[in-house]
Amino acid sequence: MVDFKSKNLSIELKRMKEDEEERLLQFLSERYGVPTLSTLTPSVSLTALQLITKDQAQKASFVVYNRIRNKLYVALRDIKSQDAIKIEHDLISRGFSIEKYLASTKTLKKIISYYDDIKTSTVVSAGLIDLSKEKNFDIFGDKKTIEEIKELLNSVKNTDFTHQITKYIAVVLSSAITSGASDIHLEETEKNLLLRFRIYGVLADIYEFDKQTGKKISTRIKLICNMKIGNMKIAQDGRFTIKTSDRDIESRVSSIPNSYGGSVVIRLLDPKTTQVGLKNLGISENLLSVFNKEIKKPYGMIVVTGPTGSGKTTTLYSFLRAVLTPQIKIITLEEPVEYHIDGIVQTPITKDYSFATGLRSILRQDPNVILVGEIRDPEVAKVAIDAALTGHLVFSTLHTNNVSGAIPRLMELGIPPKTIASALNLIVAQRLIRKICPETKEKFQPSDGVCENIKKVLQNMPETTKKDLPEGFSSTFKTNTEYTKGKCRGGYSGQTGLYEALLVNEKIKEILFSGGGEEEIKKEVSKQGFLTITQDGVRKFLLGQTTIEEVSRVTGMVF
Repeated sequence: MVDFKSKNLSIELKRMKEDEEERLLQFLSERYGVPTLSTLTPSVSLTALQLITKDQAQKASFVVYNRIRNKLYVALRDIKSQDAIKIEHDLISRGFSIEKYLASTKTLKKIISYYDDIKTSTVVSAGLIDLSKEKNFDIFGDKKTIEEIKELLNSVKNTDFTHQITKYIAVVLSSAITSGASDIHLEETEKNLLLRFRIYGVLADIYEFDKQTGKKISTRIKLICNMKIGNMKIAQDGRFTIKTSDRDIESRVSSIPNSYGGSVVIRLLDPKTTQVGLKNLGISENLLSVFNKEIKKPYGMIVVTGPTGSGKTTTLYSFLRAVLTPQIKIITLEEPVEYHIDGIVQTPITKDYSFATGLRSILRQDPNVILVGEIRDPEVAKVAIDAALTGHLVFSTLHTNNVSGAIPRLMELGIPPKTIASALNLIVAQRLIRKICPETKEKFQPSDGVCENIKKVLQNMPETTKKDLPEGFSSTFKTNTEYTKGKCRGGYSGQTGLYEALLVNEKIKEILFSGGGEEEIKKEVSKQGFLTITQDGVRKFLLGQTTIEEVSRVTGMVF
């Protein structure tokens, strides 16, 4: 019974009206054999929503909320509405089949509200955001600090823009690009939406949007990617292109549910990050000469190892650019194609076109050089090795922690040691480390414990790699010498690589032919005169390129 003395009378009456409508819908569903829409917020597709106008949807209480090929999923209020019947006949005449669901007024209003997101979006077409025409903000000026990004976002918040969500997204994307971020994280929490950037490999909190604004931003991103909206209980993937005044930047988007709504991550694939020559990767002089020699061989395999985000793609693309000439044909297999290079045939892996299938196919295309995005199973490993043995130069990646672990990993994938010895030319392991900001530096004195640990690393460092170190570092570490440490924008600006390598020379081949194991390989690698990743990190610290804290973070060694 309704308590008419209650302060919540209007809420109670609204609930009763909704209950009555639900009972009516159930009655109509049974009478006409049309199911009811069981959820208040069904998955909504951008392309489906745009099949009719917002005015048509409101007038007829009829909305197309999803589409699978030529099949449309429709929510409507009145099965006998002449306006709804007219729209239905028009869609059928356009070649669509229709599956109808009865929906409440509340549900229809919720779905129709997504039209506002489409109307105010800067999307030129599905999958594109054009920042090249943005006004009102100097969003592509100098590199932005976190405080400067916050000021920009606050200026959007405090200004009465007609298209506020559009401006928020423009500032977020442009700030991420100018600050050197590789990923944008939008994480719903209990009270807000947290914006974070991964800058030079490290996450940084940037801004907190209120819950309502945060949901609108996440929804807009999904609309741009043509993801389903309204249903936060499913994981989805999408992509869109960011158009700037001087280049297009591809973006991969991942959306997953979390305890408070959802989490959206945008990976920025800026082509500038891969347009780096081998000389600018941070490779030591003696190792660079080996790289240049090995990538010019007519056949064999070069494998690059390292965790996600360690710069493997940049290194492989640098290899490709170094060997690219009109006289050779280069074909790649990538999942997906992240960066485009003129003069190279780049093929994306799909559900129906796997690495193994694609690799067999491209071998019939008469390539000289092949790039396989990743060796992940025995079938791909076998075909890639066979290609290296039959006159092709093959570049690929493998998941191992160091160079000596790559050969055992190939054995686990079913490749015999003798075959590895014949096919493999070079293994490279790498990590990315942040560089000291060159604008401001300060001097500091390392502790005695840090100095002792650095001495230990220097003792085992190959003599050939010490020649470019500052005077006095060739044999000992001077504890009374001060070192530079950046304190600008967190202390770092840009990244460089740390590398170690295993050259498959005659000694390594002998070990493989005789059935030797990983320990024997490690001993031989130490004799080849290349730096380990830790030694390379210490070397870059001594050269003033990075900090000892960074070396410790990336290598795991405690100094």
